[in-house]
Amino acid sequence: MTRWLVLGPTAAGRLDGIGDYSALLATALQRIAPADLLVSGQGPWPAVAEMGAVFHQYSPAAPRGAAWRDEARWLDQVSRAGRPVIVMIHEYWPPSNGTLRRALLRAHLRRRVRRVVARASAVIVSQDISARQLTASGVLGRTPVHVVPVPSNITPVGCSPGPRDGGLLLFGQAAAMHPAVMRALAQWRATSSAREPLTWLSRSADEARDWWRRVAGGRAEDVVCLGGLPDTEISRRLHTATLGLGPYAGGASARRSTLAALMQHGVPTLALDGIATDEWLRRCGGLAWVSDTNPAAFADAVGALLTDAAQRDTLSRAAKAAYDQHMSWPVVADAYVRALESGKGTGT
Repeated sequence: MTRWLVLGPTAAGRLDGIGDYSALLATALQRIAPADLLVSGQGPWPAVAEMGAVFHQYSPAAPRGAAWRDEARWLDQVSRAGRPVIVMIHEYWPPSNGTLRRALLRAHLRRRVRRVVARASAVIVSQDISARQLTASGVLGRTPVHVVPVPSNITPVGCSPGPRDGGLLLFGQAAAMHPAVMRALAQWRATSSAREPLTWLSRSADEARDWWRRVAGGRAEDVVCLGGLPDTEISRRLHTATLGLGPYAGGASARRSTLAALMQHGVPTLALDGIATDEWLRRCGGLAWVSDTNPAAFADAVGALLTDAAQRDTLSRAAKAAYDQHMSWPVVADAYVRALESGKGTGT
Protein backbone atom coordinates (compact mmCIF):
# COMPACT_ATOMS: atom_id res chain seq x y z
CA MET A 1 0.00 0.00 0.00
CA THR A 2 1.38 3.40 -0.94
CA ARG A 3 1.03 6.26 1.49
CA TRP A 4 1.63 9.95 1.86
CA LEU A 5 4.39 11.23 4.10
CA VAL A 6 4.68 14.68 5.69
CA LEU A 7 8.36 15.47 6.22
CA GLY A 8 8.68 17.99 9.04
CA PRO A 9 11.76 19.76 10.40
CA THR A 10 11.11 19.04 14.10
CA ALA A 11 8.70 17.06 16.24
CA ALA A 12 5.47 18.66 17.38
CA GLY A 13 5.16 20.11 20.87
CA ARG A 14 8.53 21.86 20.94
CA LEU A 15 7.09 25.37 20.58
CA ASP A 16 8.10 25.23 16.93
CA GLY A 17 5.38 26.43 14.60
CA ILE A 18 6.50 24.44 11.56
CA GLY A 19 6.85 21.25 13.57
CA ASP A 20 3.33 21.64 14.93
CA TYR A 21 2.07 22.50 11.44
CA SER A 22 3.61 19.34 10.00
CA ALA A 23 2.00 17.08 12.59
CA LEU A 24 -1.43 18.68 12.20
CA LEU A 25 -1.15 18.50 8.41
CA ALA A 26 -0.46 14.76 8.60
CA THR A 27 -3.57 14.34 10.77
CA ALA A 28 -5.68 16.37 8.33
CA LEU A 29 -4.45 14.36 5.35
CA GLN A 30 -5.28 11.05 7.04
CA ARG A 31 -8.96 11.59 6.29
CA ILE A 32 -8.12 11.56 2.56
CA ALA A 33 -5.39 8.89 2.35
CA PRO A 34 -2.99 7.04 4.66
CA ALA A 35 -0.60 9.74 5.83
CA ASP A 36 2.38 9.59 8.21
CA LEU A 37 4.61 12.19 9.79
CA LEU A 38 8.37 11.77 9.52
CA VAL A 39 10.48 14.20 11.49
CA SER A 40 13.53 15.49 9.64
CA GLY A 41 16.65 13.43 10.30
CA GLN A 42 14.76 10.64 12.06
CA GLY A 43 14.80 7.66 9.71
CA PRO A 44 14.76 4.90 8.79
CA TRP A 45 13.68 6.20 5.44
CA PRO A 46 10.73 4.37 3.89
CA ALA A 47 11.20 2.47 0.64
CA VAL A 48 10.60 4.73 -2.31
CA ALA A 49 8.17 2.20 -3.76
CA GLU A 50 5.93 2.74 -0.71
CA MET A 51 5.59 6.45 -1.35
CA GLY A 52 2.48 7.87 -2.95
CA ALA A 53 3.67 11.43 -2.27
CA VAL A 54 5.96 13.38 0.04
CA PHE A 55 4.91 16.75 1.46
CA HIS A 56 8.22 18.38 2.38
CA GLN A 57 8.04 21.24 4.89
CA TYR A 58 11.01 23.48 4.10
CA SER A 59 12.56 26.20 6.21
CA PRO A 60 16.18 27.39 6.15
CA ALA A 61 16.16 27.19 9.96
CA ALA A 62 15.67 23.41 9.88
CA PRO A 63 18.45 21.33 11.47
CA ARG A 64 21.47 20.68 9.22
CA GLY A 65 24.20 18.08 9.24
CA ALA A 66 24.61 14.42 8.33
CA ALA A 67 20.94 13.63 8.96
CA TRP A 68 19.89 16.46 6.66
CA ARG A 69 22.17 15.14 3.92
CA ASP A 70 20.60 11.69 4.29
CA GLU A 71 17.19 13.31 3.96
CA ALA A 72 18.24 15.19 0.83
CA ARG A 73 19.59 12.03 -0.81
CA TRP A 74 16.39 10.14 -0.02
CA LEU A 75 14.24 12.95 -1.44
CA ASP A 76 16.35 12.90 -4.59
CA GLN A 77 15.63 9.19 -4.93
CA VAL A 78 11.91 9.81 -4.47
CA SER A 79 11.97 12.52 -7.11
CA ARG A 80 13.98 10.49 -9.63
CA ALA A 81 11.53 7.60 -9.19
CA GLY A 82 8.75 9.89 -10.35
CA ARG A 83 7.01 10.13 -6.98
CA PRO A 84 5.43 13.55 -6.36
CA VAL A 85 7.30 15.80 -3.92
CA ILE A 86 5.23 18.79 -2.83
CA VAL A 87 7.40 21.41 -1.13
CA MET A 88 5.85 23.86 1.33
CA ILE A 89 8.27 26.80 1.57
CA HIS A 90 7.59 28.36 4.97
CA GLU A 91 10.54 30.77 4.80
CA TYR A 92 13.22 31.41 2.20
CA TRP A 93 15.51 34.48 2.57
CA PRO A 94 15.42 37.76 4.48
CA PRO A 95 14.86 41.13 2.79
CA SER A 96 17.83 43.18 1.69
CA ASN A 97 19.21 45.71 4.16
CA GLY A 98 22.02 47.10 2.02
CA THR A 99 24.86 45.20 3.73
CA LEU A 100 27.27 42.79 2.06
CA ARG A 101 26.65 40.22 4.77
CA ARG A 102 22.92 40.21 4.07
CA ALA A 103 23.53 40.04 0.32
CA LEU A 104 25.73 36.96 0.74
CA LEU A 105 23.18 35.31 3.00
CA ARG A 106 20.40 35.98 0.51
CA ALA A 107 22.45 34.49 -2.33
CA HIS A 108 23.25 31.39 -0.26
CA LEU A 109 19.65 30.81 0.74
CA ARG A 110 18.46 31.41 -2.81
CA ARG A 111 20.73 28.61 -4.03
CA ARG A 112 19.40 26.35 -1.29
CA VAL A 113 15.79 27.06 -2.27
CA ARG A 114 16.64 26.41 -5.93
CA ARG A 115 18.01 22.96 -4.97
CA VAL A 116 14.89 22.17 -2.96
CA VAL A 117 12.56 23.28 -5.77
CA ALA A 118 14.55 21.21 -8.32
CA ARG A 119 13.02 18.02 -6.88
CA ALA A 120 9.52 19.49 -6.40
CA SER A 121 6.44 18.58 -8.41
CA ALA A 122 4.67 21.64 -7.01
CA VAL A 123 5.42 24.37 -4.49
CA ILE A 124 3.12 25.73 -1.79
CA VAL A 125 3.53 29.07 -0.01
CA SER A 126 1.24 30.70 2.52
CA GLN A 127 0.89 34.25 1.23
CA ASP A 128 0.59 36.12 -2.05
CA ILE A 129 3.79 38.10 -1.58
CA SER A 130 5.82 34.89 -1.24
CA ALA A 131 4.46 33.59 -4.55
CA ARG A 132 5.28 36.90 -6.25
CA GLN A 133 8.80 37.11 -4.82
CA LEU A 134 9.75 33.52 -5.54
CA THR A 135 8.38 33.74 -9.07
CA ALA A 136 10.22 37.00 -9.76
CA SER A 137 13.49 35.53 -8.40
CA GLY A 138 13.45 32.76 -11.01
CA VAL A 139 14.03 29.94 -8.49
CA LEU A 140 10.73 28.24 -9.33
CA GLY A 141 11.34 27.77 -13.02
CA ARG A 142 8.27 26.03 -14.43
CA THR A 143 7.25 24.45 -11.11
CA PRO A 144 3.64 25.40 -10.30
CA VAL A 145 3.12 27.42 -7.12
CA HIS A 146 -0.01 27.42 -4.94
CA VAL A 147 -0.94 29.86 -2.16
CA VAL A 148 -2.39 28.02 0.84
CA PRO A 149 -2.96 29.91 4.12
CA VAL A 150 -1.48 28.61 7.37
CA PRO A 151 -4.17 27.37 9.79
CA SER A 152 -4.17 27.66 13.55
CA ASN A 153 -1.93 25.32 15.54
CA ILE A 154 -4.23 25.66 18.56
CA THR A 155 -7.00 23.13 19.14
CA PRO A 156 -10.04 25.04 20.45
CA VAL A 157 -11.38 24.11 23.86
CA GLY A 158 -15.18 24.21 23.87
CA CYS A 159 -17.50 25.29 21.09
CA SER A 160 -18.32 28.88 22.01
CA PRO A 161 -16.52 31.81 23.61
CA GLY A 162 -17.14 32.90 27.14
CA PRO A 163 -17.85 36.52 28.02
CA ARG A 164 -15.33 38.62 26.11
CA ASP A 165 -14.02 40.45 29.14
CA GLY A 166 -10.40 39.26 29.16
CA GLY A 167 -8.94 42.54 27.92
CA LEU A 168 -6.44 43.18 25.15
CA LEU A 169 -4.49 40.22 23.76
CA LEU A 170 -1.23 40.09 21.82
CA PHE A 171 -0.33 36.68 20.41
CA GLY A 172 3.00 36.01 18.72
CA GLN A 173 6.74 36.27 18.95
CA ALA A 174 8.52 39.56 19.59
CA ALA A 175 10.44 39.27 16.32
CA ALA A 176 7.13 39.25 14.41
CA MET A 177 5.95 42.59 15.79
CA HIS A 178 6.24 46.03 14.17
CA PRO A 179 8.59 48.02 16.46
CA ALA A 180 7.15 51.50 15.76
CA VAL A 181 3.58 50.33 16.26
CA MET A 182 4.52 48.56 19.47
CA ARG A 183 6.18 51.75 20.71
CA ALA A 184 2.97 53.66 19.97
CA LEU A 185 0.98 50.98 21.78
CA ALA A 186 3.29 51.14 24.81
CA GLN A 187 2.93 54.92 24.93
CA TRP A 188 -0.85 54.63 24.70
CA ARG A 189 -0.86 52.12 27.55
CA ALA A 190 1.16 54.51 29.71
CA THR A 191 -1.07 57.51 29.06
CA SER A 192 -4.57 56.14 28.38
CA SER A 193 -7.29 55.93 30.97
CA ALA A 194 -8.44 52.59 29.54
CA ARG A 195 -8.48 49.93 32.26
CA GLU A 196 -8.46 46.77 30.15
CA PRO A 197 -5.45 44.57 30.92
CA LEU A 198 -2.97 43.78 28.14
CA THR A 199 -1.72 40.20 27.94
CA TRP A 200 1.05 39.06 25.60
CA LEU A 201 1.18 35.33 24.81
CA SER A 202 4.37 34.02 23.20
CA ARG A 203 6.88 31.19 23.40
CA SER A 204 9.01 33.02 25.97
CA ALA A 205 7.63 35.38 28.60
CA ASP A 206 11.12 36.68 29.36
CA GLU A 207 11.79 37.48 25.70
CA ALA A 208 8.48 39.33 25.33
CA ARG A 209 8.96 41.21 28.59
CA ASP A 210 12.47 42.30 27.64
CA TRP A 211 11.35 43.34 24.15
CA TRP A 212 8.45 45.35 25.56
CA ARG A 213 10.82 47.27 27.83
CA ARG A 214 13.89 47.58 25.57
CA VAL A 215 12.39 48.00 22.08
CA ALA A 216 8.88 49.28 22.70
CA GLY A 217 9.93 51.40 25.65
CA GLY A 218 6.97 50.17 27.69
CA ARG A 219 6.49 49.96 31.42
CA ALA A 220 6.52 46.54 33.02
CA GLU A 221 3.23 47.19 34.81
CA ASP A 222 1.39 47.84 31.54
CA VAL A 223 1.60 44.28 30.18
CA VAL A 224 1.41 40.69 31.44
CA CYS A 225 3.75 38.44 29.45
CA LEU A 226 3.07 34.71 29.43
CA GLY A 227 5.14 32.12 27.57
CA GLY A 228 4.89 28.45 26.67
CA LEU A 229 1.31 27.96 27.87
CA PRO A 230 -0.47 24.71 27.00
CA ASP A 231 -2.96 24.85 24.13
CA THR A 232 -5.90 24.51 26.50
CA GLU A 233 -4.94 27.68 28.37
CA ILE A 234 -4.17 29.60 25.17
CA SER A 235 -7.56 28.61 23.77
CA ARG A 236 -9.31 29.69 26.94
CA ARG A 237 -7.69 33.11 26.78
CA LEU A 238 -8.53 33.45 23.08
CA HIS A 239 -12.16 32.58 23.79
CA THR A 240 -12.44 35.37 26.39
CA ALA A 241 -10.27 38.15 24.88
CA THR A 242 -12.06 41.47 24.48
CA LEU A 243 -9.90 42.61 21.57
CA GLY A 244 -6.99 40.97 19.75
CA LEU A 245 -4.02 42.96 18.47
CA GLY A 246 -2.11 42.02 15.31
CA PRO A 247 0.72 44.54 14.88
CA TYR A 248 2.76 42.22 12.65
CA ALA A 249 5.79 43.61 10.83
CA GLY A 250 5.03 43.83 7.13
CA GLY A 251 1.31 43.59 7.84
CA ALA A 252 -1.00 40.79 8.94
CA SER A 253 -0.97 37.92 6.49
CA ALA A 254 -2.01 34.32 6.00
CA ARG A 255 1.41 33.02 7.09
CA ARG A 256 0.78 33.92 10.73
CA SER A 257 -0.58 30.93 12.64
CA THR A 258 -1.20 33.23 15.61
CA LEU A 259 -3.47 35.43 13.49
CA ALA A 260 -5.22 32.28 12.29
CA ALA A 261 -5.80 31.26 15.91
CA LEU A 262 -7.31 34.65 16.71
CA MET A 263 -9.70 34.31 13.78
CA GLN A 264 -10.45 30.65 14.56
CA HIS A 265 -11.57 31.66 18.06
CA GLY A 266 -13.57 34.63 16.81
CA VAL A 267 -11.42 37.21 18.57
CA PRO A 268 -12.30 40.68 17.23
CA THR A 269 -8.88 41.79 16.07
CA LEU A 270 -7.18 45.00 14.97
CA ALA A 271 -4.49 44.27 12.37
CA LEU A 272 -1.82 46.12 10.43
CA ASP A 273 -2.24 46.47 6.69
CA GLY A 274 1.18 46.25 5.03
CA ILE A 275 3.15 44.96 2.09
CA ALA A 276 2.64 41.32 3.09
CA THR A 277 -1.13 41.54 3.64
CA ASP A 278 -3.10 39.18 1.40
CA GLU A 279 -5.91 40.71 -0.62
CA TRP A 280 -8.47 38.09 0.41
CA LEU A 281 -7.62 38.65 4.07
CA ARG A 282 -7.96 42.40 3.64
CA ARG A 283 -11.45 41.92 2.22
CA CYS A 284 -12.72 39.12 4.47
CA GLY A 285 -14.51 41.44 6.90
CA GLY A 286 -13.15 39.67 9.96
CA LEU A 287 -10.38 42.14 10.82
CA ALA A 288 -10.22 45.87 11.49
CA TRP A 289 -7.33 47.46 9.62
CA VAL A 290 -4.85 50.27 10.17
CA SER A 291 -2.05 51.09 7.73
CA ASP A 292 1.42 50.22 8.99
CA THR A 293 2.59 53.66 7.80
CA ASN A 294 0.77 55.34 10.70
CA PRO A 295 1.77 53.77 14.03
CA ALA A 296 -0.12 56.30 16.15
CA ALA A 297 -3.36 55.43 14.36
CA PHE A 298 -3.11 51.85 15.61
CA ALA A 299 -3.22 52.93 19.24
CA ASP A 300 -6.10 55.32 18.51
CA ALA A 301 -8.03 52.50 16.83
CA VAL A 302 -7.56 50.29 19.89
CA GLY A 303 -9.32 52.87 22.03
CA ALA A 304 -12.13 53.30 19.49
CA LEU A 305 -12.79 49.56 19.21
CA LEU A 306 -12.90 49.15 22.97
CA THR A 307 -15.93 51.47 23.03
CA ASP A 308 -17.73 49.79 20.10
CA ALA A 309 -19.13 46.44 21.19
CA ALA A 310 -21.30 46.14 18.08
CA GLN A 311 -18.33 46.38 15.73
CA ARG A 312 -16.38 43.88 17.81
CA ASP A 313 -19.26 41.42 17.56
CA THR A 314 -19.42 41.88 13.78
CA LEU A 315 -15.67 41.29 13.47
CA SER A 316 -15.90 38.19 15.65
CA ARG A 317 -18.57 36.53 13.52
CA ALA A 318 -16.85 37.39 10.24
CA ALA A 319 -13.45 36.21 11.47
CA LYS A 320 -14.78 32.76 12.36
CA ALA A 321 -16.54 32.47 9.01
CA ALA A 322 -13.41 33.52 7.09
CA TYR A 323 -11.28 31.06 9.03
CA ASP A 324 -13.63 28.17 8.30
CA GLN A 325 -13.77 29.06 4.60
CA HIS A 326 -10.11 29.78 3.92
CA MET A 327 -7.84 28.56 6.73
CA SER A 328 -9.24 25.50 8.50
CA TRP A 329 -7.31 22.22 8.35
CA PRO A 330 -9.82 20.39 6.11
CA VAL A 331 -9.62 23.26 3.61
CA VAL A 332 -5.81 23.23 3.73
CA ALA A 333 -5.62 19.44 3.31
CA ASP A 334 -7.84 19.69 0.23
CA ALA A 335 -5.54 22.41 -1.15
CA TYR A 336 -2.53 20.11 -0.71
CA VAL A 337 -4.33 17.42 -2.69
CA ARG A 338 -5.06 19.91 -5.48
CA ALA A 339 -1.37 20.86 -5.52
CA LEU A 340 -0.51 17.16 -5.71
CA GLU A 341 -2.82 16.68 -8.68
CA SER A 342 -1.42 19.76 -10.44
CA GLY A 343 2.13 18.47 -10.06
CA LYS A 344 1.53 15.02 -11.50
CA GLY A 345 3.14 14.59 -14.87
CA THR A 346 5.10 17.84 -14.75
CA GLY A 347 8.45 16.11 -14.23
CA THR A 348 10.97 16.91 -11.53
